[in-house]
Amino acid sequence: MALPRDASCITHRPQLIYNDRGSIYYVRRNDDGTAWHKDQRLSALESNIYNSSPCINVLEDADYYKLSDYSIVAWESYNDNTSNYTLKAGYLEHTVTGMSFLELPFNPPASPVPFHPSVAGYFLDSLSGGVKSAVVAYESSPMLDFSQLKLWFTRDNHIQSVSNNGEYPSLDYRKHIGDGGTPYYFLAWQDPEGIRYTEFWRASDEGEVYFENDMYLNDTTTTLLENRKPALYSSAGVYVVWQAMEEFEPPNKTGSGISGPVEPYIYYYICLRKKNDPGVWNSLVKFVTNNPDDRNPVVTVYESGGFKN
Repeated sequence: MALPRDASCITHRPQLIYNDRGSIYYVRRNDDGTAWHKDQRLSALESNIYNSSPCINVLEDADYYKLSDYSIVAWESYNDNTSNYTLKAGYLEHTVTGMSFLELPFNPPASPVPFHPSVAGYFLDSLSGGVKSAVVAYESSPMLDFSQLKLWFTRDNHIQSVSNNGEYPSLDYRKHIGDGGTPYYFLAWQDPEGIRYTEFWRASDEGEVYFENDMYLNDTTTTLLENRKPALYSSAGVYVVWQAMEEFEPPNKTGSGISGPVEPYIYYYICLRKKNDPGVWNSLVKFVTNNPDDRNPVVTVYESGGFKN
């Protein structure tokens, strides 16, 4: 779900993209925020295709530091006939009367495993006709026992490898004001060691992709286990949440009259890390939950008066 950030643009009403029985739908609030528009199907209706894992991100207007009237969306489609997944992506344009959808013609090769895509991008209003630029992070592991994490730059269809063992990427964008306005992206994903994080940029979406500030957000020296499914949001800082668990040995029962094995205590967490604007990460915060299943956490930030809280 894309949430409001500023009150001066038509896209600042909440938007939602979701899967319903194998079809992908999009809906947003109306301009005065009193009701929702009618849901619109984005995926084709085909009996042998099951669509899932939809994602959406409003394109930042990189010229004016506000949200544009465009969003980037993506999802994966499973074909029962071929037993393969394909990755679908496109741009939504929001108008006073409704919405139009332009599917991108190029897509990465089909894969026998899910893509689990995540999207982010920006819009340059100052160029003639406006220029939309986005990145799709996705998994790709045909014929492999592990997932490769890749980036698809939609403006020139450049594919960039990030990790040979990465899953469940979460991507966001923020204009990097401190570097002459270079478009700047933030990426988190899970790998066997935990939740990994990096930042990247590519001058004018052409040429080499530069990575920096690569690190693990979980403390790999502790007993924190099963660090999975990160979700990232960028604002005045960067926020990352994910699910994890921790096992503790039970107290010594000698002389208590209790016989037989004693199960360890297990705590299930939602974890949070925040990076402040100067580039300093806060300590890891853990929230205990009672849910042993997938928690699938999501994070967002409320903005007011040009600031995000």
